[in-house]
Amino acid sequence: MISEWGEELASGALLVGVTLILVVLYLHTQSRRLRKLILKLYDVNKVVRQDALDFVDQAWPILNAAGFRGMTGQIIWFGEIKTIEKGADAQVAYPVSIAEGGMDFQLSLSAPRLRGEKKFFAQLIFQTFKSLLVLDVSNKNTQFFLSQKRLEKYQLLVQHDIKNLAQFIQLLADQVREASSEDEKNSLVNHLKKVLPVVTERAEKTIKQMTISSGSFQSVEPIEFASEIARIAQGIGIEYQLKGLFSCSMSYALFEQVIKNVLENFQSHGDGSPVLIEVMGDGQVVFSMTHQKTREAIQSERLFEPFWSSSEEGMGLGLFIARELLSTMGGAIYFEALEGKNRFVVQFCSHVVLA
Repeated sequence: MISEWGEELASGALLVGVTLILVVLYLHTQSRRLRKLILKLYDVNKVVRQDALDFVDQAWPILNAAGFRGMTGQIIWFGEIKTIEKGADAQVAYPVSIAEGGMDFQLSLSAPRLRGEKKFFAQLIFQTFKSLLVLDVSNKNTQFFLSQKRLEKYQLLVQHDIKNLAQFIQLLADQVREASSEDEKNSLVNHLKKVLPVVTERAEKTIKQMTISSGSFQSVEPIEFASEIARIAQGIGIEYQLKGLFSCSMSYALFEQVIKNVLENFQSHGDGSPVLIEVMGDGQVVFSMTHQKTREAIQSERLFEPFWSSSEEGMGLGLFIARELLSTMGGAIYFEALEGKNRFVVQFCSHVVLA
C-alpha cells in the first residue's frame, strides 16, 4: 500500500516536473520571440533613420507578427493628411496620440482579447513602438528647430556679404576720386574690367539669397492674376499654358513668392511637360502637370515638410514657405493626385479686395 502510494507520488512529481519544464520552455521561447520582435522594431527605426512616417509603415509587419490585427488612424504631417488603414479591426484597441510641432499622429492598433503572458508581451511590443514613435517625432521637431537656427546663421553670412560689397563700393569711390591722370584712370578701368564681373556675380547671388522683409507683405496693391503669373513664369523660364482671369488687391510680394515657389517646384521635379495654369473666378489658382507617378511614389505627405527634398539642389523650403505665407492671409495650398496628372491648388485669401 505504501509502495503504491509512493509510486503515485513519484508519478505525480514526475508529471509536475515535466509540466514545469514545458512551461519554462514555453516562456523561454516566448521571451526569445519577444526579444527578437523588439530588436526588429529598433532595427527598422534605425534603417529609416528615425523618420516617424516611414517607421509607421515599416513597423506594421512586425506589429502584425506580434499579434496585432489592425492599425487605423490619421497622420497630419505639416498640413498634409495621411490615412492609415492596415489589417482588420479586432476587439481590443491600443490608442496612440502624439502631437508636436506640425506633426499629429492619431492611431489605433487593435488586437484580439489576450490573457496572461500574451497580453503582457503585446503590451511590451506596443509600448516599444509608441516610445520609438514619440522619440522620432521629438527628434524631427528638434531638427526643424536647429535648421531654423542654421538659417539664422545663414542670414548673418548674407549680411556679411552685403557689408563686403558696400566696402568694395566705398573703396572704388575712393580710387575714382584719387585717379587724376589719364594713366591712372586707364589703369583703374582695366582693373575694374577684371574685378567687376566677379563682384557682380557675387552681388547677384547675395540678392537672390536675401529674404523678403516682412514689411513688404503688408502693402496692398491691385493685381491682375493672369498677366502677373505669365510674367513670373517667363522669368524663371518654365513652359506653361494659362487660362482664366481674376483681379484683386493684395500683397504683391506675397503673391509673387507663392507663385514662384510653386512653379519652381514643377520646374525641379516635373518631366518637362508644360504646366497648366487655370485662374478661377474666386481667387483660386490651379497648377497641374500630366504625370505617370502615383501619389505614393511622389510621397505627397512630405511635400510641405520643411527641409525635405527629393532634389539634391533643393532645400525643401519652397512649398513650406508658400503654405506659411498663405496662412498669414487666410489662404491655403494643397496637393491633389488625379488620374494622369498631379496638381497644386492655391487658394488666395477669401476676403481679398476685388480690384
